[in-house]
Amino acid sequence: MTNNVKIQLGILGLAFVLGLFFYFGFLLFPVDTKYRQTILQLKQSHDKLNAIKARINDLPKIQYETKILQQEVDVLQKYLPQEKEIPGLLRTLTLKAQKYGLQINSITPLKIEPREHYSEIPFQLSLRGKYHLIGHFLTDIAQQMRLLSSRDLNLFYSAAGQEKNDLLNINSDFVLLAFIYTQ
Repeated sequence: MTNNVKIQLGILGLAFVLGLFFYFGFLLFPVDTKYRQTILQLKQSHDKLNAIKARINDLPKIQYETKILQQEVDVLQKYLPQEKEIPGLLRTLTLKAQKYGLQINSITPLKIEPREHYSEIPFQLSLRGKYHLIGHFLTDIAQQMRLLSSRDLNLFYSAAGQEKNDLLNINSDFVLLAFIYTQ
């Protein structure tokens, strides 16, 4: 082989190597990078789809738990309502007093006292009746579905000016607290 042919073969070989370098470096590498990015995006989309499918499979369980929690909230709202419901409260007090043969002398609403998550609705009550029946009345109202409490209980005997058959010989004054939920 002549020197000229060797040079031409060398140049041809160099051109071939440069062509391969150009092909892989500037044409195939960007396509390969784009391919890898697409594969990664496809994998991420597939993972998201699987996560959504898992959440969809959990949907009946979540709906059931939500239903149970809503029922619990409904029950708890009876203990601690969001509204004052004063007429219902007064009706309950009157019926309970009648049940135990107590005489309601007065019911005076006091200033509502707001707290962090609830408000206290106080009433000054004055009752007349037998000692044990007043105790039963206080126990009964404390065991109502709605949260009620009493404080500042004062009991005093009132014998003066009574008829012989009058058995309502104890006067009681106390503050009755009703509670409402505030958000």
